[in-house]
Amino acid sequence: MTDYMYKILRAHEWEEAVSMTSYRGSQDDTRDGFIHFSTRAQLEATATKYFSNEPLIHITQYKCENYSPELLRWEKSRNGDLFPHLYGPINISRYTNHWRLTKTEFGIFDFTVLPEDY
Repeated sequence: MTDYMYKILRAHEWEEAVSMTSYRGSQDDTRDGFIHFSTRAQLEATATKYFSNEPLIHITQYKCENYSPELLRWEKSRNGDLFPHLYGPINISRYTNHWRLTKTEFGIFDFTVLPEDY
């Protein structure tokens, strides 16, 4: 596994999340029963697949060790990869890092501004 997990939020989701102390996730998260996270290696593909129509996204980074195995489960998803899924709410402001990405002139998000996992 990895030390960190990442949550991608649309601009309106970010605004909603930071106004709450207990965020239960986006509409997609609520529908699926858990908050979707990605690893650093999965971020770009996740953004391309689910956020390509967004001009701006927010990415928050969290330490996996801060969540119990009962709440944070690594489950198979896209292409059989294991993704971190959080079965409970999160205080969005307790992130380790936060990035605000806007699309480049080529219509893509520049993930090179994020560090590789360390």
